[in-house]
Amino acid sequence: MERIDSEYVVVLNPDTRVSPNLLQELLLPVAENKQLITTPKILTYDGAEINTIGNVVHFTGLAFTNGYGGLS
Repeated sequence: MERIDSEYVVVLNPDTRVSPNLLQELLLPVAENKQLITTPKILTYDGAEINTIGNVVHFTGLAFTNGYGGLS
């Protein structure tokens, strides 16, 4: 296994569309607390609704989408 030697790592799905200021917005909270993991608000493909604003992980290991259906 190879090691990534970088201060930050961004993982994107191949169908991701990003805004021009994506990295700046994701790194703002991390600048104040280096132990954070950030996640963006993810919209449905047409951009009309929020798909997720992160997941909630249950103690059983199941993950549930947080924020589905809200307006972007």
